[in-house]
Amino acid sequence: MSIARLQVNEFTPRIEPTGAADGALTYAPAVYLPTQEGTILHGRQVTNRLTRRGLIRASAAGVAASAAGAGVAAGNHWLPPDPRRPPGHYGTPGEGTDEGDVPQPRELPREPGPTIKTVHDRGDAIITRFQGDLDATDFGAWGDPRTGLIYISQRLTDHIMVFDRKEERYVEKHWIPTQGAGAHAIKVDVENNSVWFAAGEASRIGRLVLDPVTLRPRNFVEYSTPGDIRTERKPHGLVVVGDAVWYTDDRGDRVGFLDVNTGLVHQIEEHVEADGINVEKRWVRVRDRRGRRRRKRILRIWVGGGQNITIIDGVTKRITHRLVIPEEPGFAQLRVHDIHYEPRSNRVFVLLRGSDHVVWFDADRPKKGAQGWITPGRPAAGLDHIDLGQNYMWWTEGLSNNLTRYDLRTGDVKPYLVPNPIGYFNPHGIFVAPKWKEVWFTEREALCRLTFKDGRAP
Repeated sequence: MSIARLQVNEFTPRIEPTGAADGALTYAPAVYLPTQEGTILHGRQVTNRLTRRGLIRASAAGVAASAAGAGVAAGNHWLPPDPRRPPGHYGTPGEGTDEGDVPQPRELPREPGPTIKTVHDRGDAIITRFQGDLDATDFGAWGDPRTGLIYISQRLTDHIMVFDRKEERYVEKHWIPTQGAGAHAIKVDVENNSVWFAAGEASRIGRLVLDPVTLRPRNFVEYSTPGDIRTERKPHGLVVVGDAVWYTDDRGDRVGFLDVNTGLVHQIEEHVEADGINVEKRWVRVRDRRGRRRRKRILRIWVGGGQNITIIDGVTKRITHRLVIPEEPGFAQLRVHDIHYEPRSNRVFVLLRGSDHVVWFDADRPKKGAQGWITPGRPAAGLDHIDLGQNYMWWTEGLSNNLTRYDLRTGDVKPYLVPNPIGYFNPHGIFVAPKWKEVWFTEREALCRLTFKDGRAP
C-alpha cells in the first residue's frame, strides 16, 4: 500500500511523496463553509449574486478550529493543480471555476420543493411513496437513527436531499460543491457526525458534516482519491468501519480507505475487481499456544466485482483471500454488484446482477466457495443493492420493479411490486431500519417506505 502525504503550508503548498513507488497521490480535504461575503477563490473575491450565501474553502486545520468555536482560520490553504486531470475537467477560468480545484459557487441549501404522498397495498405490507424533486435515475439513501432524517444522494443534479420521516416530507436540499460529482453510495456515520457519499464522477469521497449539537447539516468536505482521473478513479461503494471509510473504485478496480482522523486517502496497491463492499465484524473464541481460551476480534472487508470476491484484513490492510464464483451452465455471465455480511448465520450474501441470482458464502470457510444459490422472485430482475433487517435480507430489483425479501430462517423469497404510475421506475438504493420497523428504498423521482401490516420488524 502506497500513499503520498500532502503538506500544506500557509502560502506555498507542496507534495512530498512518502515512498510511493507508483506515484499515487493522497490529497488533503477541500472544505466548504458558509460565509457572509460570497466566495474566496485562491485568495481573490468572486462576486456572487446571492452574496449572503457563499462558500469559503479552508484548510483542515481551519475546520477543526471552526468546530472548536474559533471560526475559520485566517490563512486559507490551497491545493496545487492535479497534473493528471484533463484540461478543463472542472471548468475554465473566468466562469466561476478555477483551473486548479475550485468549483463554481452555489447556494446552500435550497428549498426542496413539495412532497406528494401515495399509499399502496401489497398484501401483508404497505408501500408508501414520497415523490419529490429527485433525479430520474439511480441514487442511494441512508437514515440517521438519532433524528429520523434520511439523506438521499442525487447522481445527476449534484445535491443531497434530506427527508424527515416524522414529518413525511423533504425538508432540505444541499448542493454538492463540485459540479458533476455523480454522488452514488451514501452512508450515515453516527460516531463522526457525518454523511459520507461516493462522488464517483469527480473521483472523490464526499462528506456532509453534521453539527454536533443540532445534528443537522453544517458543511461539505471533499477528499480526492489517488490515481489517474481518466482511468483509475471512480469511487462507487462505501462502508464505514470506525474511523475509516472504505470505498471501491470500479473504474480502476482498486480498493482504498479514508482515514477520518488524518484526512488522508490510502489505496491498496494490488488489483481488485471492485464494486460492492461490506464489513464483517465479530468476536470469536480461540485457544492460544498454551491451550488457554481467549477472545479474538475478526475484522474483514469483503469486496465483490466481476465474478470475484476479495477478502481484506481490516487491521493489516492485506488481502487474505481471492475467490472466484464459477460460471453455472445455462446462466448469463456473472457480475457481482453488491455484498452483505449476516452475523447470526455467519453468511455473506452476494448479488449477481448478470445471472440474476443471490449466492452466499460461509464466512468461516470462504475457500469452499458459494454454498447456496437463491433465485429472485422474477426473471430478468436486475439485482441492485442489498441490506439486512432483523428477520429478512432485502434487495432491490431494478429491471423487474421489485423490492424482494429473503427469509433467513425458512429460505422463502417474496417480491413486492414497486408502485410505478408511469411505467419503468427502477428501484435502486436501500436501507433497512429494524428499530423503525421500516424498509426504505429509492426509485425514480421518489423515496419509498415498506411496513408490515402486523407491525413486525423487517
